[in-house]
Amino acid sequence: MARVDIGKLDQRIVIESLVITRASDGEELPGWALVAEVWGNIRPMRGQEKLQANMVQESADTVITVRWAPALDTLTRECRLRHRTTIFDVKDLVPVDFAKRWIEFYATTGLNAG
Repeated sequence: MARVDIGKLDQRIVIESLVITRASDGEELPGWALVAEVWGNIRPMRGQEKLQANMVQESADTVITVRWAPALDTLTRECRLRHRTTIFDVKDLVPVDFAKRWIEFYATTGLNAG
């Protein structure tokens, strides 16, 4: 089991999922819907971590760890995270342990403004 220091979950993270609506002319309009606001930890991803996580082609540069919550159960990679004015494009999300206590998001900054 991975150890997560709860005291380091000191950043407010907004999690949003992609939603597609249709305009009256049938045009698809992408938008973002709030899934949850949670406390998390944001840290840069080191080169060795990228290799271990097999993320070379996706080139994630940030790892964001949050506590699991029921609202997060149906999340896919088609979500984004916001911290203050920074938008994170999620490349992958994985549970840290099988008990669903923590989720790690592997992300890059600024690419998924919607």
